[in-house]
Amino acid sequence: MNPTRQTSLPLRIFRSFILISVSLIFCLGCHAIGKSEKNKKQGVIPALIEKNRQKKDVLLNAPQYNDKAKVYYLHYLSNIYSNADFTRATSYLAGLHQKMQGSGAELILYVNYTREDAARYQKARKFGSATNIPRRCRQLDVKCPIFNADKQNVRDALFRNHKSPYGAAYTFSYPHLRAIDANGKVLAYFMLSGRSVRMMQPHTRFSRLVVRDVQNETEWITDAILATHSFLIKEAEAARDED
Repeated sequence: MNPTRQTSLPLRIFRSFILISVSLIFCLGCHAIGKSEKNKKQGVIPALIEKNRQKKDVLLNAPQYNDKAKVYYLHYLSNIYSNADFTRATSYLAGLHQKMQGSGAELILYVNYTREDAARYQKARKFGSATNIPRRCRQLDVKCPIFNADKQNVRDALFRNHKSPYGAAYTFSYPHLRAIDANGKVLAYFMLSGRSVRMMQPHTRFSRLVVRDVQNETEWITDAILATHSFLIKEAEAARDED
């Protein structure tokens, strides 16, 4: 019997075990780093959308959106508690979303749908005029994400540190249109004033006239978004480069 051969077999097995273990640790480490980099690259807002796809009380539709967008416009659907009002507030949104495709900007709609709203609908449904808001949101032609701002995690992600230049906090209900970057940083707030739209950025107390003559006051966000998305995309890119 060759003693060298007899002792070398266990040694070779031990060395193979060490090699496999080191390789496995290395692969797991690379996977974790890659996942971390992917999450960081993805941004807070796309992560919020993907995390809540199966939570029908949080994300009210099955969205189709640009997860590489640099700017997200947030629009509050407020006066939607009757079927007629809901139709009036949403009929133009599919056309707007189509015009935004390929621009680097994305649209997010949000509602405030509470338990009280659900109970109110159940009482009024027999009259036929009350809106089943979750169902109507699912049925909309526009396929951008639609969130329920009644949920705390939605408010935390979408409206973090939103405040006027004078320090007062902005709630989700005002302004009705605002823009954030992919990580939730505020880029601009928009206000309709008569037939004009003014844009205010968080680092200044001065507003900028961005739309002089709104074509349709009900659809004013179309004019506001199309007039500003190129500018705000550049702002978002510059802020990202600074970070």
